[in-house]
Amino acid sequence: MTTAEINTVRHTDVTKVTDLLVSIYETVYATRLDDPFFSLDRFRQRLHQHAASPRWEAVIGYHDTHPIGYAYGATRPAATDYWATLTPRPDDDFAHEDGERTFVLFELMILPAWRGTGASRTVHDALLASRPETRVCLAVEHDHPRVRALYQRWGYQFVGQRTPTPDSPVMDIMWRPRELPDQP
Repeated sequence: MTTAEINTVRHTDVTKVTDLLVSIYETVYATRLDDPFFSLDRFRQRLHQHAASPRWEAVIGYHDTHPIGYAYGATRPAATDYWATLTPRPDDDFAHEDGERTFVLFELMILPAWRGTGASRTVHDALLASRPETRVCLAVEHDHPRVRALYQRWGYQFVGQRTPTPDSPVMDIMWRPRELPDQP
């Protein structure tokens, strides 16, 4: 990818970009919108639930004035049993959350025309660049080994699996240090 302009959005401004985020989601998941878990209504619910966190942040990538995709996430709160829901369950030291340790990358979506251009990595890295957390985690559908392999190339490691809701796919949970030692 040559260049991308990055626009950062905080939780207080999510309503200003909701329609854009939903529009990109609708394009990316066009063939799955009939599945209740991937429906537009469920995505809107997840987006607003995620953005309710005061430590939520999004970045939207643009080429010229056209959006190419986005990523968003938030800090995992201290009072969480999230890691206890994984199979296998990580050890207590790994699972300990203090409300500042882990950034959760909830969504990374790039429009189809921009896949394979480096746009995903650009947007991903822009979101993580100014985060204070020491590690980042994400969920990727178990049935998408190519996406999982991409994240592995970016330094993520498998930690466990979970099924967040009865109608969701099985998710592989991955993590990595926010800053990788060999990165500039």
